[in-house]
Amino acid sequence: MYVGNLYLGSEVDITIFKKELANFNYEKLCIWADLGFIGVKNMLNTECQIGYKRSPKKELADWQKIINYEINRVRIKVEHAIGSVKRYYILRHENRLKKPHSSTRLDLSLELCIGLHNYRMCV
Repeated sequence: MYVGNLYLGSEVDITIFKKELANFNYEKLCIWADLGFIGVKNMLNTECQIGYKRSPKKELADWQKIINYEINRVRIKVEHAIGSVKRYYILRHENRLKKPHSSTRLDLSLELCIGLHNYRMCV
């Protein structure tokens, strides 16, 4: 499990990816990403499942729409899990933890919320 640093919502996904995981070994992994990571295919030496982006001038072909639908069917489960974890009060509001232990406590808070989510899904 990896918990990265916190970023503002205005940060671009691919920029965060480059900062956090640039030196990670992806050779044996298959990456499932949304269109915010469109440039990741060129950066990594591994299989990437990323949908097709519609051009402003023309629509996607039917086969591209089918591929996007199949990729999104898998990804939606992850997106719902992330949304479910964000329901917990400690993750929704401003962090008031004091340094130097704030990042460790935030990591533990996130792990706790993930554990509670997993417990709720099993019951």
